[in-house]
Amino acid sequence: MLPAFLVTIQFAVINGDLLCMYNNYPACYAPFMKRKDGDYCSGAPQTIKCIKEEALACEVEEYREVLDIESTLQKICQPGTDLNKMYEKHKTCNFELANKAAGPCHDDLDAALQGYQTTGSKMQDERELFKLECRYNDPEIICTEEKVKETCGDEALFFHRNFTEPKNELTLRTCIENTAASNFGNFWELLLLHLSALLLVILMSNTNL
Repeated sequence: MLPAFLVTIQFAVINGDLLCMYNNYPACYAPFMKRKDGDYCSGAPQTIKCIKEEALACEVEEYREVLDIESTLQKICQPGTDLNKMYEKHKTCNFELANKAAGPCHDDLDAALQGYQTTGSKMQDERELFKLECRYNDPEIICTEEKVKETCGDEALFFHRNFTEPKNELTLRTCIENTAASNFGNFWELLLLHLSALLLVILMSNTNL
């Protein structure tokens, strides 16, 4: 099972190469995350190779968010780096205990998807389901970070944020660009939701100082 912060809904390509990448690359993490021996980095070369192949297929290999996903995983698994030291220290808690604790963070999205009423149009349904996932993305990130901190502590949360930030940035850009393309009004709605979530994170950080 992939960790909570890598769970994504696999929909058909709606609009643009970024969405192609967004739909396809999460499966690349399987060799990294499904290591039964806990040596996650032994699967990193296969994961990085897969991400590069998907980026080429979707023609987004030069996008900053995609390059950041690749380089972050490389740094995590490069002996001697600060990220590698944190990975070695917190990998069990981050990838196993916190992942399990963060399971309920997806309940709201799951409920929204289950309650969705089909329009009768496959393309329209795909658009609406995609927008639902985008709408719940920031609350899920905040909830997951809270669970990581509660379960594993501040340093583990710092590692978690470094690991997930490139993925979250790719998700945000994909949501904004594709939502804007399909409905200009929803672009501002999504941007406002993201800014509200960002403000909440800042307030939480100040409270914990």
